[in-house]
Amino acid sequence: MDSMFTNSIPGHENRETNTTRLTLILNDPALRLLFREFLRETLCEENLSFWLDVREFGLTFRALSDKTLDNIRETLAAAYGKREESRKQKEITSLVKLTEIQEYTMPS
Repeated sequence: MDSMFTNSIPGHENRETNTTRLTLILNDPALRLLFREFLRETLCEENLSFWLDVREFGLTFRALSDKTLDNIRETLAAAYGKREESRKQKEITSLVKLTEIQEYTMPS
């Protein structure tokens, strides 16, 4: 049995586990590619994509400084404010158009 698959639990040194096998597959780009192809055939490739995205996000997030996190918070807050302003403007535009339609269709 390959030593890469052994479990570190005392008394189970030669025991191969699904967790150790999966960890090896996910950490090796060549094996991960084969695993992705298998998942594609079984119609669940998005599970691996999601896991990889979450892992990358976690690594990136832990690497950020507090100052960078403050900048991200400010950017998100500003973007949310702009989105809300845009939504309000669209509502006003819709109300104006509705009023114009009503005025046009109402008999004088």
